Amino acid sequence: MTSYFIDPKAPLLFGDGRPFGATECAETLPFPLPSTVAGAMRTAYAEQRGMAFAGSRETLLSLPIAGPLLASRSLANPQGDLEVYLPKPADAVYFKIQDQQTEDHKTQDQKPQNPLLARRLRPGEITVAGAGTDLPHNLLPVFLSGDNDKSKPGKGPTWWRLQQAAQWLADDRQNSLTAEDPKDLGVDALPTERRTHVALDPDTLTNRDGQLFQTAGLDFGPRRQFCGWQSSTYGLLVDTAGNGAKKFLSTSPRMRTVGGERRPAWIEPAGSAWPGLPEVLSQALAQAQAKPASTGFGIRLMLVTPALFERGWLPGWLDESLQGSPPGHERLKLRLCAASLERWQPFSGWDLQSRNRHSAGAARAIRRMVPSGSLYWFKVLEGDADTIAKLWLSPVSDQEQDRRDGFGLAAPGVWSTCP
Repeated sequence: MTSYFIDPKAPLLFGDGRPFGATECAETLPFPLPSTVAGAMRTAYAEQRGMAFAGSRETLLSLPIAGPLLASRSLANPQGDLEVYLPKPADAVYFKIQDQQTEDHKTQDQKPQNPLLARRLRPGEITVAGAGTDLPHNLLPVFLSGDNDKSKPGKGPTWWRLQQAAQWLADDRQNSLTAEDPKDLGVDALPTERRTHVALDPDTLTNRDGQLFQTAGLDFGPRRQFCGWQSSTYGLLVDTAGNGAKKFLSTSPRMRTVGGERRPAWIEPAGSAWPGLPEVLSQALAQAQAKPASTGFGIRLMLVTPALFERGWLPGWLDESLQGSPPGHERLKLRLCAASLERWQPFSGWDLQSRNRHSAGAARAIRRMVPSGSLYWFKVLEGDADTIAKLWLSPVSDQEQDRRDGFGLAAPGVWSTCP
């Protein structure tokens, strides 16, 4: 077994790095970092084999863990296939389509839905005389494609179903995508559950003054709907195929603790649930390569998990002319032309290896992390559809240890208007 499904049995807390005091609230990240899940899997690996952490640090850190991806399964059929989700691509911008809803739709059993429009961002040259940009390295700006709509961007699903994301990456000729029901496109961010805690005085069995605090956790259980509850539950999907072993953990589910406050979760084998390259995307890459050389051959590269680069948002494997090969893909040479990125996210942690008699560790330096869903447009200088297909869910972060931890898993897509 190479894939494993982490099924939380309680809301999981993934600390965001802010100080937590007795009268404050321990906030959680909207989704766990790859290093957190990799640490949980390596801990389970070591405990199952009776390994001592003190002398096994290098061995455990060398185990590559890919993920996590959001996945769901039906409560009616727990043994059925998992449905996998990818983050919303950064080249998709949501707009609400205001639809006149009749009284027939406003029934007790069905909540009226406004169709959702996702319009596409595309790189392009500025055609206005005398106008320009201050983008570094002469990168192309990105523009909304389609009509000149003046409406404001709206909100939509944070996670896209794998089929919808693959279709979006495979065909960029359509200016937009319309979903009659946003749930057909994907799901929103995981809800947060807050718990209130109090410290008791053992002598009086009453609460201590000022010892009231809260903790927030990600709720992976079924979500409340307009009428009733969803019929599926959510979890985290990880893959261990890079270790070369068929069995990373036991074939039977084991209860483990994941994240802060040692919240419980099942870690169970998921067989071959880790998604391979979708057929629609494989065919699209082959067709894009078959175009005449004069039209250019380009790809879009979307980050499925957050990435860590030495130069912030810019991959360190690109040279001064923005050309280079992703790690482990030397036969593929790319040149960066444009990028669509969300705001950078801080990444830090606590280094227990730095402990001494005066301290129990030290804080790691803060690094800038490129969030998942960020998208890069590349022109292919060397390589074919087969070499590009190998990028599917392959880590592209700069440092080897970051790649082993699952940072920077990427998904390739077609760029049909590459200059």
